[in-house]
Amino acid sequence: MKVEVKELKVLLDYVENKISRLETSGIASSAELFDLNIVDSNLTLLLSTIGDAKEYDLTDRHPHIKKALAEYRENFSIKNDETSLLEQISSSCRSAINGLKKIKKAAAETSNPYLERNVGIRLDFAEVLINEIASINELSHKEMKKWLLQNIDVDGKIGARILGSKTSPLKAETARQNGKKGGRPSSKEKAEDKKSAAKKSTASSKKTAVKAKADAKTKTASAKSKTAAAKTKTASAKSKAAAKTKSTAKAKAKTKTSKK
Repeated sequence: MKVEVKELKVLLDYVENKISRLETSGIASSAELFDLNIVDSNLTLLLSTIGDAKEYDLTDRHPHIKKALAEYRENFSIKNDETSLLEQISSSCRSAINGLKKIKKAAAETSNPYLERNVGIRLDFAEVLINEIASINELSHKEMKKWLLQNIDVDGKIGARILGSKTSPLKAETARQNGKKGGRPSSKEKAEDKKSAAKKSTASSKKTAVKAKADAKTKTASAKSKTAAAKTKTASAKSKAAAKTKSTAKAKAKTKTSKK
C-alpha cells in the first residue's frame, strides 16, 4: 500500500490533535488513548527514517498506522463537507463586512460625537473578528484543518488595540495641553524631571529635618526656662516661710518677757 509521505505527516498532525482533544475532554478511554499513542510513536519513528522520499510502501508491519490512515481518510471525506461550509461562511462574512462599513459611514455623518464613537468602536471590534473568518479562504489546507479539528483562540489584544486607537474629548484635551508644552516629553526630559523631582524631595526633607531640630531646641529651652522659674518660685516661698517663722518666734519671745 503506497502512501504519500505528505499524507503521513498530515496523519501525524491529525493523531496528535485528536490525542490532545481527547485528553482535554476527559471522555476518552485509556485503551483508545493507548492505541493513538502507539500510532503517534510509530508514525514519528517511521517519518524519521524515511528521509527525503516522497512515497512509502506501508505493509502488514504497520497495522496501527494503516488502521489510523483508513479512519483519517473516512473522517476527512466528511470534513470536506465542513470545509465547503466554512468557505460559504467566509464568503458571507465578506458581505457582512461591507454592510458594517455602510453602517459605520452613516454613524460617522451624525453631529453627535458620542453616537459616532459608541457605535463605531463596536463596529470596529466586530469587523476585526468577522474579517478573521472572512479570510479563512486564504488559509492553507493545514491552517484550515485547525479550524475544523481544534479550538482557535480569539486574540485578547484586539479590543485593547481598537480602544487605544480611538479618540475622546479627554484624550483630545490632553493632546492639546501636551502640544502647548511642546508635545510629549522626550525620554531625556522625563529623566531630567525625575532627577529634579528627586532633588526637590531631598531639599524638602533636609528643610523639614532642620526645622524639626530647631523646634526641638526651642522646646528644650522653654522647658528649662519653666524649670528655672519653678525653682525660683519654690525658693521664694521657702524664704517667705522662713521669715514668717522667725517673726512668729520673736513675737512669742517678746510676749514671754513682758509677762515676767
